[in-house]
Amino acid sequence: MKTTFNIFKRYLPAAKREFMVTVFYILCITALEAGLTLLMRWVIDETAERSEVSFLVLCLLGFLALLVVDSLFSIARYKAQDLYAGAFLGAMRRELLESVSKMDYEKILQMGKDRLKNILYMDALNVFRTVCHQTGTLLLNLVLIISFLLVSVWVDFRLALILLVVAVGGFAISYFSRKQIIRLSAGVNEKMKRDNAVINEYVDSIELVKTHSILDYFQKKQQDSLQDFIHTSVKADAPIEGVNRISTNYHQLVYLAIAAILGMSMAESAGNMVFFLFATEKIIGFSQEIEAIIYAMMRTAPSFENVSGLLENEHMEGNEEISTVENIEFRDVSFSYGNQSEPVIKDKNLTFNLGDVVYLHGANGSGKSTFVKLLTGLLKPVEGEIYLNGVPMRNIKRECVNKNILYISQDEILLNDSVKTYLEEISGKDLSDDEFTALLNKVKLQDAADEIRHEGMSLSGGQRKKLLLAKLMLSWEETPIIILDELENALDADTREIVDAVEKQIYEKRGEHIVFIISHTEDMQGLANRRIEF
Repeated sequence: MKTTFNIFKRYLPAAKREFMVTVFYILCITALEAGLTLLMRWVIDETAERSEVSFLVLCLLGFLALLVVDSLFSIARYKAQDLYAGAFLGAMRRELLESVSKMDYEKILQMGKDRLKNILYMDALNVFRTVCHQTGTLLLNLVLIISFLLVSVWVDFRLALILLVVAVGGFAISYFSRKQIIRLSAGVNEKMKRDNAVINEYVDSIELVKTHSILDYFQKKQQDSLQDFIHTSVKADAPIEGVNRISTNYHQLVYLAIAAILGMSMAESAGNMVFFLFATEKIIGFSQEIEAIIYAMMRTAPSFENVSGLLENEHMEGNEEISTVENIEFRDVSFSYGNQSEPVIKDKNLTFNLGDVVYLHGANGSGKSTFVKLLTGLLKPVEGEIYLNGVPMRNIKRECVNKNILYISQDEILLNDSVKTYLEEISGKDLSDDEFTALLNKVKLQDAADEIRHEGMSLSGGQRKKLLLAKLMLSWEETPIIILDELENALDADTREIVDAVEKQIYEKRGEHIVFIISHTEDMQGLANRRIEF
């Protein structure tokens, strides 16, 4: 609960207005609900005393009007709550994405991208639902219980005490019933998953079934898993129904007790009897809903811990700025991944200056990709230091590093957006329609789809390469460090011609750049003047 409160407090300023509007509607609904209950009591007593149909009709119309107002306030509360939730979730997501962007890349690798995706989406949604929706409903139910109890004290103090006991009892029964139902249901769900797994295995093995005589094997296997599932369900359903009946019987017993007490002490007031029976129904319902919300909040505790862990992640970003990079130095650099004892990069001492065209050569897994990640600042050396213009890279602002490095890889992720938006965002440049069309003509990409989907997998291999060439053309002239990672692998003749032309331009202006090339083509047609073996 402490973590829940801390996150609520953290993002309240971003949604303060929306939150206050939500609270206003909660208070309005509370006043209306309590007023309607008292009005109901008054109408019944007055109608019994007057015995006038016209009076009853008038009261019912007035009561209906108030119910409509109550419904409108409830709708408005949900709208306000959604706006509050949107502002809250937007502020939280902005901070989460920024936190991940500053997170050490090696920590991201250790965490795993699938887990990170789950935290950023499902855990963030769980936090959002709990803080914005469930907490709002919890607050409303608490206020309503208090208001009904206060009104009940005004009507009859003794019965108000009974209602308080009823609320506590309803909460307790709901809590213990839920624990038993979830425990029993878990076993049934597990057997259901196993039964489903057998059917999935059959479908996945359909080629084997058709080419081998193993249908009887699957028939027996699915019958066994089905019988196991049904047997577990039979054992679980009886106690689950018993637990459900306890809750139902509790309701009936409470109504009977309240009615009997009212019959003994307030036989003259039908309004009081209806009032307390109505209040009993409401209070039991509110108390059980509060229990359900608290239980749901308890179940989302891991989501709060995961989100809080990302938000509180320690960031070690540099704050120094540099202009154009003129030299790079690897000084006693070693690197090993957390789960490996042997270093991938060991004691590298290298210096690169403007005019160097460096060919990186080595088998898969030899350390080329790790070297590039160190060069781009994604990874930090375990030992030693990398310097740009004599400044340790870890001390330099990330934005400065990014502006000085252009990395083109055949395997890089493309943004799911229009081709034009992708090129503008990735290059940091605004393109007019004429400039965009001219660029596509240069790389012969006129036939590409307007939209990139599935992170670029919707494009053919040739279209992806041409789009990466467009990215290269947009930025290479003003970027001092250029890294080309197997850009010319598996090119068709047209694309090969474009690549050759761009590489020739880069080579002619090599004095303004440090170029790193990873390629299966030996020394890039003589462009490289240095070669590093891994």
